[in-house]
Order: sequence, then structure tokens, then C-alpha cells
Amino acid sequence: MPSKMQTQNRPRLVSCINLWTFLQHPYTASPRIGWSKLSALLEQHDITAVSWLASRTNGFKEWIGQHGYQYGGLFDYGKGDCAESKLSEILDIGNGPINCQLGDHDTSTEEALELTLEVMTAAEKLGANVHIEAHRDTATETPEKMDALIDAYRNACAKDLKVNYDYSHPASLKHLLAKDYSRRLITRPNYLQASDLIHLRPFNGHHCQIAVTDGQGAFTPECLDYFSFVSDVFDCWLAGPHTAGRTLWVVPELGPLDNLAYCLSCFPSVESDVFVLNKAIHSIWDKCIKRAANLTN
Repeated sequence: MPSKMQTQNRPRLVSCINLWTFLQHPYTASPRIGWSKLSALLEQHDITAVSWLASRTNGFKEWIGQHGYQYGGLFDYGKGDCAESKLSEILDIGNGPINCQLGDHDTSTEEALELTLEVMTAAEKLGANVHIEAHRDTATETPEKMDALIDAYRNACAKDLKVNYDYSHPASLKHLLAKDYSRRLITRPNYLQASDLIHLRPFNGHHCQIAVTDGQGAFTPECLDYFSFVSDVFDCWLAGPHTAGRTLWVVPELGPLDNLAYCLSCFPSVESDVFVLNKAIHSIWDKCIKRAANLTN
């Protein structure tokens, strides 16, 4: 008898490229390599989903429609913003999982809960699949703040909060050793398993973003450590109770080279490395799928 992982119910992985990898900084109206070259690159590497701010880039909606890309939106949300308006703008382009960066570094848990309730109420009304991201300079910038918001939301409405775990931020904040990534970061596996969206930016304990390759085709040692963690993340997600038939969106996340908040000047081209990263992520996923299939036989 074939296992669930060997049938049409096998989970799918969708790579969603965040266009900021290709945009100039500060954010401009078009990618530095031009829309045509970017489209050709995405096609060459079998990328069918993209992400960017719905209102930031001129011609973005038309470009997506022309090429038939799936779209996963993202937005910032703070006091005085209108969640329904922001989500409607995103859903007008596409309905993939949506990423929300909530509040600021000094937003209290009480304030963050109010904002979250506004966002999730609007999401439920509009049918939007919104995830609150663990991210620097937001109300969830530390694991403790994220956990506090998760618990507060659960207590307020008896529901689990959809979370996008961008693990690069807490890992560098905590200065973790590679051997401790999984033990210290995957602390709420049920929330990881419930997620439909994960940002996969390579990191180590001191840098939120590291070089994927050495510029000559070989992976950096730090990135190989990171890949071991990605394998653990996928194993955890696939072990969830409702995995069969689901789709997990991942963002092979690399910030642009001239945005020094993420890159170091010695990094090779992130515009090339993002596709190397994506290929490696899919290779890890395939191995994890096979391992999960063997466990269910």
C-alpha cells in the first residue's frame, strides 16, 4: 500500500522570489537589470511566484499579469493603518500567503495584539492567508516578543496565530552556534507546522544574512551549516498532522548588495546566489520528502 507521501497528496513546495533582491536601494520603480531580463531569469530557473509590496513598484501588477506569476503579498502594519485597504490592494494582484511586519521595536504586546486582531479580522473577512513575521524592528523582533503575542492572541480569541518564522533574526540576535540552531529556534513546532510561508535567508549566529557561495561556485561553510537547519525545518513541517496535499511557500531571501543592512561588501552577486540558494532548498526538500515517505510506510 503506497504511503500518503507517494500519492497525489504529496505536499508541494513553491519558491517565491522577493523582488527586492533585484531592486536598487532605496527602492526604485524597476529592477536594476530591467523587467525583461528579470522575467527571463525567473523562467530560466523555473520560478513561478514572486513577492513584493503591492504599491511600491510602478507597473508591477501589469508585469505579474503578463507573465502569469503567482503572487504572495507583504505589508507593514501599524497604528492608524487600515488592514482591509492594505489586504484588498494585495488580493487585487494575487492570493498567495501574505506576510505582515507588525508594529515597531517598541510596540508593546498589548498594542501588538490590538493590531493583530485588526489584521486577522480583515483577513478572515477577505479570505486572505496572512502570516505575522518574526522580524527585526517590529513587535516580534525577539523570540520572547513573538511568543508573548502568540499567547495573547490565543487567549483573546481561542485561535492559533499564523506565523512566518524568519529565523535569521532571532538566530543572529541570540548569537547562536550552528549546533544549536534547531534546538533553540524550533521551539514551537506546532506553529511552524501550521504555517504556509517561511522566509529562508541564510544566516549564522552573528549575521542575519551570509554569503551563499564563495563567488566561484562552492558553498560557504556557513551556508552548509544553515542547510542542515533547513533540513530540520522541513522535517518538522512535514511531520505535522495536516501535511498531506498542502503547499508550503518558501522565500529564498537575499537582500540586495547595496543595502548594507543585510549584505557585506565582500559578498558575491546576490542576484546569482538567490537561484543557487533556491536550487539547494529544493534539493533539501526532496530529501526530506523521501525521508517522510519512508517513515510513513
